[in-house]
Amino acid sequence: MEKQSVRSGEAFIQEVNETQVPYGCLAVWFLGQESVIIKGDGITVYVDPYVSDYLAVHSGLDRTYPAPIEPAHITNADVCLITHEHGDHLDKGTIPHLAANNPNAVIVAPEACRTQLLELGATAEQLYAAHPANWQTIHS
Repeated sequence: MEKQSVRSGEAFIQEVNETQVPYGCLAVWFLGQESVIIKGDGITVYVDPYVSDYLAVHSGLDRTYPAPIEPAHITNADVCLITHEHGDHLDKGTIPHLAANNPNAVIVAPEACRTQLLELGATAEQLYAAHPANWQTIHS
């Protein structure tokens, strides 16, 4: 059996960018922990992007799976979904890069995360509060 090469860094992002997803389908890339990239209908969505070593450096909590990219590699985000405020979901080492490198990206998170996201460099224009049963259109 031939061993497949594992892409990382810019090659990983290039694969995401170049992947053409057929109508009605999604492509998913695993980033480790609970983090994924989902692409479909021309939109690239990051869910809980935890790709930094912030927790290891500041809290001694090591990742259980090495991230295939670094925060600075995230230059293709249209939407970022943050599920809650824990550091392996709202990553203080990743959010500043994501917000700065993707100024048109929308960041959807619970209202409890708003202050922290603003402190990490997200702009008020980027932030959408996630409210259950409250549908919002972010991209047309």
